[in-house]
Amino acid sequence: MKNIALFNETFNISNTPTYYLALQISSDFYSYCIIDSIRDRFVAIKHQNFLDEMIDKSFAEKISDMLKNDAFLNKNYKKVDFCFISSKFTLIPTALFNKERLKEYFTFNVELNPFEELHFNKLTRSDANLIFSVPSEITTLLVNRFPEIKFYHQGTSLIFNLISFATEKNIQSCLIQANLQGSFFDLLVVIGGKLILYNTFTNSSESDFIYFFLNALSQLNIKPENADIFFTGDIEKKSDLYKHMTQFIGSFRLLGNLSKTGFAFPDISEHEFSNLLNLSRCE
Repeated sequence: MKNIALFNETFNISNTPTYYLALQISSDFYSYCIIDSIRDRFVAIKHQNFLDEMIDKSFAEKISDMLKNDAFLNKNYKKVDFCFISSKFTLIPTALFNKERLKEYFTFNVELNPFEELHFNKLTRSDANLIFSVPSEITTLLVNRFPEIKFYHQGTSLIFNLISFATEKNIQSCLIQANLQGSFFDLLVVIGGKLILYNTFTNSSESDFIYFFLNALSQLNIKPENADIFFTGDIEKKSDLYKHMTQFIGSFRLLGNLSKTGFAFPDISEHEFSNLLNLSRCE
């Protein structure tokens, strides 16, 4: 994805204490959008790939540089929501969940590194909790900069927003969303407004994506023609993957901004930032 930095004509840097900041970080990039909470509209959006010369720096050093050098991350905001993009997570049904047992739940399926700490999100649209890890240094840097910051996993936003979409549109049929994140992709299946599947899969090549996507549907006995399929994230209409998926599954749509917050950046493909644009809806 290309680097971008766009600001609406109404953006006023003096008004950041009345703005919302939605920030997402992966090991390869960071992105954020700024929302004018009074006018209920997006007034800025930025995506920045970590520079090649930073390849030898640790993840924490990259984030430290980001916070120091990005002028708009040195401002105070009314609300700050942070999404950590990672394939390391586990889902626990609410009936079995005990926050004192986070490590036990997490390490049953996923390795917890010595310098990672655990966070969890209660999925308000699903009867489950999502547990995920964040490097401790990253948490410290962000909390020191934004003391009231809320931590989310990308799955929390994806699940909340796809179920909300089904509920608000009263869609009882099968909804499928693939969210491409670079080295992996998220796959969600919602039927009758309920979460059936959320998982991540390796995405090292186009053939990987096609195999894992179609195999997951096959395991669930879902035929593509009987579902509404949406793509979000790092996929372009001109790409070979887009063309090949059209051949394999037929029709699908690109899902963008689901909120009522105004988005006036015509040169931006909303689906590429769908999860970020919808992050502030999560509560």
